[in-house]
Amino acid sequence: MSLRLLEDIRNQPGSLRSVLRYQMGEGRAALETAAVAVKQAERLIVTGMGASLFAAMPLAYELLNCWIVETSDLLHFRSEMCREATVLVVSRSGESVEAVKLLPVLKRLRAKVIGITNGPSSTLARESDYCVLVNSRHDEMVALQSYTGSMLALLLLASPDDEAETAIAQVQEMIAECEKADPWPLERTVYVLGRGPSLASAHEGALLFHETAKFPAISMEAGSFRHGPMEVVDADFRAILFASQPATRDLDMNLADDLRTLGGQVQLIAVDDVPQRFVPMVEIIPAQFAAMRLAQSRGFRPGEFRYLTQVTQSESGLSPRPRN
Repeated sequence: MSLRLLEDIRNQPGSLRSVLRYQMGEGRAALETAAVAVKQAERLIVTGMGASLFAAMPLAYELLNCWIVETSDLLHFRSEMCREATVLVVSRSGESVEAVKLLPVLKRLRAKVIGITNGPSSTLARESDYCVLVNSRHDEMVALQSYTGSMLALLLLASPDDEAETAIAQVQEMIAECEKADPWPLERTVYVLGRGPSLASAHEGALLFHETAKFPAISMEAGSFRHGPMEVVDADFRAILFASQPATRDLDMNLADDLRTLGGQVQLIAVDDVPQRFVPMVEIIPAQFAAMRLAQSRGFRPGEFRYLTQVTQSESGLSPRPRN
């Protein structure tokens, strides 16, 4: 097992407290200035790639009057929607190729850019009109601390309040609970399902299986699963279902029952007693452990990439294999 990856999971409460202290202290002026720009935006577009995009999804549900668009799609197909808009660009490193390419396009379109990054000297930090430094601890490879840290910083951008410390304590409790849980055996593709803000957890959960365990996973909106994909369910079917959203919990539980009736197996993740907007920050922890344990059972060093580097800096070709 990669002790470093396990440490990155375990260290999240400390990392999150570091993010919170920074945002409420040294970084408060930058956070509040960016928050004003978000609130005054006539048209707000939130963008990122991979885990950075997923970390921003709960913010989009908080703000409601915004678009969330993958940076590659925004760069190549939808850049005109950014004309004179406010664009919130999320990138862990601040050097992701699509974000770096998008910045001069946004300047040409007279967009106002808010950068959210963990890289204080990065291109995104330098070129943004406003920059919010996340200040999370750095991960070995896979985004764990930086994923939950970015999510926390983004949610504080929408509305700083006293519930963050409560949510961080619940992250710590969830880690302790997952350490004691038995691994869930998986042998073929797993579906990862969620609704509303928990759709972020579904997408991030599937990404963790891909990156950490080299295992095929399909993320999907739970409601959409009934519109055709139900046909794949049989005795070999496996799903992880995030059922933490009060508005749809009964529907999610009903879906789990139906999948089991059809012979499939479902792992439910439903967190309670968590400040609602911080639910995705807590419920992702079981998926982190599941991906790590699956990697171990498959003989992979969890979190070690075969074909990628930590920062994707090219839109084509293969990166050199990272060294151990």
